[in-house]
Amino acid sequence: MDIDGFPSKSFITVRGSGKTEDGDVREFIAVEYQTEPINGIPLNQVYVRYTGDDPRLADRKVLKLAEAEQYFREWQGTRWQ
Repeated sequence: MDIDGFPSKSFITVRGSGKTEDGDVREFIAVEYQTEPINGIPLNQVYVRYTGDDPRLADRKVLKLAEAEQYFREWQGTRWQ
């Protein structure tokens, strides 16, 4: 089933990487939307999850899209090496 032209599972990954005093950091934010149950995320809503070691998000693996936007801006111009 499609909704507004999107497949039942849409997935966008925004990646960030950089160097810290502890070494290289690799992390990502995944933005998903599902209209059918596929992997257990809530249906019919945007679901944003974070994976990485950023201490600002250490205890928060699920974000609101508006919260993730600040990281998208921070990561702008970065890429996986």
